[in-house]
Amino acid sequence: MEQGYFEGSLLVGVANPATMPRLMQLATWVALTAGCDITATRIVTVPGHDVLDLPDDSPSIVEANELLRGAVECARGTGVAVDPFVEVARSVPDGLTSAVQVEGAGLLMVGYSDDTPQVSKDEKAFDRIMHQVARSVACDLVVCKFRADRTERILAPISSDPGMRVSALVCRALSEQTGAAIRFVHIAPPGAPPNEGEPIWEQCCLHYGLDEIGQFETIRCANPDARLLDEINAADLAILVTPARHGLAQAIFGNQAERIASQATATVLLARAGSA
Repeated sequence: MEQGYFEGSLLVGVANPATMPRLMQLATWVALTAGCDITATRIVTVPGHDVLDLPDDSPSIVEANELLRGAVECARGTGVAVDPFVEVARSVPDGLTSAVQVEGAGLLMVGYSDDTPQVSKDEKAFDRIMHQVARSVACDLVVCKFRADRTERILAPISSDPGMRVSALVCRALSEQTGAAIRFVHIAPPGAPPNEGEPIWEQCCLHYGLDEIGQFETIRCANPDARLLDEINAADLAILVTPARHGLAQAIFGNQAERIASQATATVLLARAGSA
């Protein structure tokens, strides 16, 4: 089984006080499994400014530092150190991209939370930002759409895409920290070979030891996309692998993903492998 999940630091972009506790909890679990500490950043935007600088006593910087103190507090007592910093940039995508490069991040984690069943204006704005970030950063990426608080029923479709490495890290972290057994699935259309998912599962077990933390099942159905949404809605949390870098924006923010995000009652984590 592979021991290293990513090279570089674990960078967490915090923005919303309501989302931060769940995002930092998940990031702390991932850090414990990966054997690393966390760098947390809050992006403060100054659109139209020629100089990317603000005085320490400006309201935006004070608010950002207060949020970052909360992020540090979330990890207190876990054994994971959190190094906070404020990044001033013309836009959030610019700030996150710069932070990834400056910190040498191997994994970027960001999140949004909303318990409503429909996509809000705020969520659409978050998606637009993540669309730009996904095209700009070369590191691994986990985009978290937090819905339910529970983590007892965890679903993880398997994939041959390199993003499965990122999904495997999150799955192992959840298993180790919550004790949950992961339900790994492959959804096959009618007419697919009887063992279509088995070679993928064997490789996942060989490289990531997934058979140590969950069970695998092949599901056959006439409409795989609809069945995937049903399976996600029957879970508390789902980890979905998205294609590598150039296809990420469409994969995460295309019609299928937007439908899943708007209809899912479970938390959905989107995992992508970087191109670095």
